[in-house]
Amino acid sequence: MKHISMFLCFIILSFSIISCKEKKRITNLKEKELQLPVGHTFFRVNINNKDTIMYKPCDANIPKYVLYKDSIFHNWGQENYMLNIASSIIRNNQIKLKTTYKYNDEIPDGIDSTITFQQLNKKIWRINGEIFIDSLYVHSIKYINQPCKECDNCDDSIKKEDISALFTINKQWSNSCEQGADKNNIIFYSPDEIVFGIGSVNFICGATSKQISSNTIEIYLKESENDYAPNGEVYSNNNVPEEIDFNDCSLTLPIAEVKLTNEINIEFKWLGFYDTKKKKRVYLKNPFTNKIEKESIVLKKCDE
Repeated sequence: MKHISMFLCFIILSFSIISCKEKKRITNLKEKELQLPVGHTFFRVNINNKDTIMYKPCDANIPKYVLYKDSIFHNWGQENYMLNIASSIIRNNQIKLKTTYKYNDEIPDGIDSTITFQQLNKKIWRINGEIFIDSLYVHSIKYINQPCKECDNCDDSIKKEDISALFTINKQWSNSCEQGADKNNIIFYSPDEIVFGIGSVNFICGATSKQISSNTIEIYLKESENDYAPNGEVYSNNNVPEEIDFNDCSLTLPIAEVKLTNEINIEFKWLGFYDTKKKKRVYLKNPFTNKIEKESIVLKKCDE
């Protein structure tokens, strides 16, 4: 009887140890799954009649978050801020980040003081109660501009068919599509919403454009009140090249030209930023190659 009791105790203890290990494994797995995708961009979306859409209003950008290792860029649409991540906690399948303003290290008064991320599926996240999509998957949803007739100072004189393919394909363009999620890319959401994602040199740039011919556009920096850069998001502000002072960069001279050659290729020519004080262009290295390129390079439409 004594041996049987000891054997039963041994079995129960063994199951307890296995159960604890399994519980710990599951807990670790959940924590691992909840790690934030550093370097990713999230755009706010609307869900209407089961359709998920990105909606671009006339007088604002699409709200978005850009995540860095120790900071967050938050564009509200008409204003934006760079935030330090002060602390993080994982609880109830959510990641809560306490933040401070990057420029003065003070705690924000509003909802930016605590930013909560919850992944709903591979594409969709809930951020502070609103629905966002990972930019890697924006090509899979609809993109809608507010109708020009509803907007002030809206010029719809350019015919849609002139260069429409560039803004309706809704794909990433790159010289390294084979690198998947790690590729350098540019996305043309609309003439006023163009986004560079150049991870190799930490270049996250929102831009606007002007059509100069039937198949060519010029790309410009956007004006912003952000203290760090004219568009609030050129570089992550930890890695800005010494030769650039974005407060002196022109918003009226183009930084690049793009020519649509067909539905799978574009010619991209980098011009650099024009420094209004130095009266010359700076940062002449093409962000896609990190080299000075005198001629255009070809970017291909990426399937993913």
